[in-house]
Amino acid sequence: MKGKKGSLFILLVLAVAVSSFFAGAVHAGEAKKEHTIMVYMCGSDLESTAGQGSRTIADIVATKFNAEKANVILLLGGTQHWTSGYSSEELTILDMGGRRPRIVGSLPNASMGDPDTFLDFLNYCYENYPAGHFSLFFWNHGGGPIYGVCQDRIFSDMLDMQEVSSALDMSPFREKGLDLIAFHACLMGSAEVAVKMAPYARYMLASQDSMFGLKYDWLSDMEKDPSILETAKRIVDASYAFNKEVIDQRNENLINSMAVVDLDRISAVVDKMDGFFDDVTGDLNDTSFTVMSGQRRNATAFGLGDSGTVSNFDLVDLGNLVSQYSAYDPEAADELMTALSEAVVYQRSQTEECSGLTVYHPFMNKEALEERIAVYNGLGFSTAYTDYIQSFAALLTGTPLADWTDLVMDQGKIRDTRMRFKLKLNEDQMNHYGDASLYVLHKNEEEDGYGFAFMTDETVLDQEGLLSGEYVARTLFAVDENGSCVTDALPYIQNGHSWLVPVSLIRGKDGENEESVRALLSCAMDDEEKVLLPGIIHLWDEEMKAYTSAQEAELTDYDEVLFSADKRIPTRNPDGSLMPFEEWTSTDAAQWRLSTKEDWQLAFVKDALDLTELAAAFQVCDSQNNMYSSELRPVKEKEYVQGESTVTYDDLDVLLISDLQISPVQDSLMLSAAVKSISDEEILIRLVNLVVNGQELPDTAEVYGNGENWGLLKDEEQTLFLPVDISAVSGTDRVDSITFDLEVCSAETEALMTVIPVQVSCSVSLEN
Repeated sequence: MKGKKGSLFILLVLAVAVSSFFAGAVHAGEAKKEHTIMVYMCGSDLESTAGQGSRTIADIVATKFNAEKANVILLLGGTQHWTSGYSSEELTILDMGGRRPRIVGSLPNASMGDPDTFLDFLNYCYENYPAGHFSLFFWNHGGGPIYGVCQDRIFSDMLDMQEVSSALDMSPFREKGLDLIAFHACLMGSAEVAVKMAPYARYMLASQDSMFGLKYDWLSDMEKDPSILETAKRIVDASYAFNKEVIDQRNENLINSMAVVDLDRISAVVDKMDGFFDDVTGDLNDTSFTVMSGQRRNATAFGLGDSGTVSNFDLVDLGNLVSQYSAYDPEAADELMTALSEAVVYQRSQTEECSGLTVYHPFMNKEALEERIAVYNGLGFSTAYTDYIQSFAALLTGTPLADWTDLVMDQGKIRDTRMRFKLKLNEDQMNHYGDASLYVLHKNEEEDGYGFAFMTDETVLDQEGLLSGEYVARTLFAVDENGSCVTDALPYIQNGHSWLVPVSLIRGKDGENEESVRALLSCAMDDEEKVLLPGIIHLWDEEMKAYTSAQEAELTDYDEVLFSADKRIPTRNPDGSLMPFEEWTSTDAAQWRLSTKEDWQLAFVKDALDLTELAAAFQVCDSQNNMYSSELRPVKEKEYVQGESTVTYDDLDVLLISDLQISPVQDSLMLSAAVKSISDEEILIRLVNLVVNGQELPDTAEVYGNGENWGLLKDEEQTLFLPVDISAVSGTDRVDSITFDLEVCSAETEALMTVIPVQVSCSVSLEN
């Protein structure tokens, strides 16, 4: 438990005894009602920014529930502002019976993330609102079994699951005193949470996924339900339908899975997990890890946090994970699945790949792994499963299982406006491959950096180890009503069928009261118009270190949208390999502020960027979730056209070719071109592997510096001359093609740095 802040219970009793606010409160000793519903409402930013707590209060009032049969008692706190007018400088107790809420008590402000506050509320409700049946609702953000529930924005505090359990253990409800524990909060539908709640309640109701709230219309006739289970089923049905409607309206990429769990049966699930995962752990080693990693990657996941890194909660569906792993012990897997289906007594989900309960499984978020494992060890969950995830985590963060340096992709093949790129993996890399994305970047000549232009995770690795991906020559911009681009190319994240665009949302304009918050716009693709339709907004939650969609924010709630486009300088690891784009050194970002009242939209514009200024790279993720990048390759090789001759080559950020001349001179063919260094290193250039009209010739040439320096310095230009013996080119009176390689060497050591293939298409008569 966190440190006590004094006996809030004593203060509460005194406050109720002497305050004028307590008038009309029900006291212990009066006739019991059938139900007391306790709502622990920690308003947080959900209330202060969107008034969602006040909306729930209004929803409860609108049910006109039978106050002769039921008590509905709320504790309000944890937010800087209540839109319904309640004080944010004290804790407020509301009795919801009657036409309007009645304030029946208040307390000095205290953290709703403190278990003492929670315990005092439980004691107060038990003493003052006796009933035959008690139910408890948590109202706030949820962070799954690792982070817990009820994030207090005043005290920057949150109830973790150990604190929730400890408070319940000291309360009058310690021995199955509650009929139902329900979470009006995201991500709390986990097996670990169910185990922590099992000693105190008969049933648990929660969502595996992020959610937009629970409905409360069931209150109007709950006394007609034959059991609390039937009431819980009605809550799930109404809330599932509500969330589905919001998800569909806002183009959200959520699964929407809610369930009721029989907590008397959760111990059987843990017993079967111990048997099954003991066998799985026995099969886990360096060799099998990649297979298990792929199975974990494919398991139905929740709490992705949409950013894919820091904010990923690493929650997966328990049943789907067991199905992925079933081959390790089929009989034990079947027994576990049976126990799970018997514990989850009711469920609604938009996919069959959900069992109703998640488990924490480390994978995406390696940054917080050590902290999370430490918390997990204190949950007292399945011993075998805890041992398994610790073994998995050790391999996940261990020495890379393959060498991923020197990833060089092939030049893209162009067909119409589609460019396909390929990257050959060796056998070791294939054995430890996870997935990959193709990135296309736009060269910024002024700053010697690159900006984001395109990405796709629709890549394919075939059985021969050939990784391929396609660029479709379209880039995301904000465009005005005429279709004209009003920003540079904008970055985005592709998340299944959604596109997430990072922005900042601004209230106020250029004044002292201007407020800005980081956000992700979740958008759906209009396939006909190739525009993105903004849906739900995911606001950054600094306390949770995650993007959350729970606040139901709209673009019209803000005055402006700030779009940014970072420029990044290619950055390398100590071993010399190129780092992934997001890890490159960032320069100043270009920014555009667009009013939410103006007519603009996000559109994919075709052929908006010069293909010769684009470069592509594969970003490969191995089975240990380490990210690697291939070397950059041009989307389209540079072309230099002079007269009837065209030179095609890849400059590799090393050199530029210009002033090409091809002409017959007596018995020779004279080839010359200006070569300019754009490399930071002093270089020598050698022309080798000359082929004219398909015939290999021995002729070579070299380019050096201007005499004061041995090699070419950056931005220095010299002319390369190569006379070719015409008699060596037989069987034709014209030269139509010339190819050669330019070897680029270090002037200091003369070591080969890179090779640039050059193709020349021409039409030169050999007749004098």
